[in-house]
Amino acid sequence: MIIKNTTTANRWIILFGGFLLSLMGGMSYAWGSFVMPLVNDWGWTVTEATLPFTIMIIVFALTMIPAGWLQDKIGPRKIAVWGSVLFFVGYALSSMLRWIPNPAWLVLVYGLIVGTACGLTYSCIAPAARKWYPDHPGFTVSTSVMGFGLAAVVFSPLKRSMIDLWVLTEL
Repeated sequence: MIIKNTTTANRWIILFGGFLLSLMGGMSYAWGSFVMPLVNDWGWTVTEATLPFTIMIIVFALTMIPAGWLQDKIGPRKIAVWGSVLFFVGYALSSMLRWIPNPAWLVLVYGLIVGTACGLTYSCIAPAARKWYPDHPGFTVSTSVMGFGLAAVVFSPLKRSMIDLWVLTEL
């Protein structure tokens, strides 16, 4: 009878989960796809259109410190789940822009909620990869966080479709 080494199998799940978390978090970096449509189609200033992203980055950075402490205290899984839920809530509320067409709305739901989600999830990615792969720390941390870089490439075309839907509903 062959006994499957669950430790090795679980290590790949952790690595893939970290990649998915970073891919989700990296969606935030594709914000530039929204700036010109908000300016041209919605009549916002460039400052109004970029402020939600600016706030998101600040909140993301500030959340990292308590999120790192929390993931050490209660575990990365719980923090990653909370971050994932907040991503869903933040993006879902951001999609309500056509009913609440105010820059302050996006500052609140995108800047604060998505920024917090980004800080929570990102604080779990590298430490978990490092702990589960002490034999290959560089490879695993790099692999798990590469989603941040790939996300803008993957999601920018989808965001253009979402913007087109918003514009069509406004006509």
